[in-house]
Amino acid sequence: MLSLWQLHSQPRRFGELKRRVPGISEKMLIQQLREMEANGIVHRKVYHEVPPKVEYSSTVFGVSLNEVLPPLCEWGSKHMKRIGASHRPARSARGSDRHDRTRHLSERLLKQTEESLPSYSEAA
Repeated sequence: MLSLWQLHSQPRRFGELKRRVPGISEKMLIQQLREMEANGIVHRKVYHEVPPKVEYSSTVFGVSLNEVLPPLCEWGSKHMKRIGASHRPARSARGSDRHDRTRHLSERLLKQTEESLPSYSEAA
């Protein structure tokens, strides 16, 4: 959803999206963009020029989805501890380090999203 939020104000190129969504791998971003394009949430425009240029933008359907992100983000912030506690599978000591890094990254991404989203009360 962070990649969709980055498209809410203007079209963006792939490299710009990758820089604006911290911690996302190129593979994951490509996968997300393809899924959102297939679902009619994102439009992909190819410019036939050298070097090749591709821009991604939100469709009308995608913009309507962006409207629900601020309250969803607030809900996630409010329930972060509970959500994190309910998704902790048994793991080895090595897996624990990976889980801690993943949890830390998730918390960081959520915080950055909160900072970039208008509060739900402002949007309403």
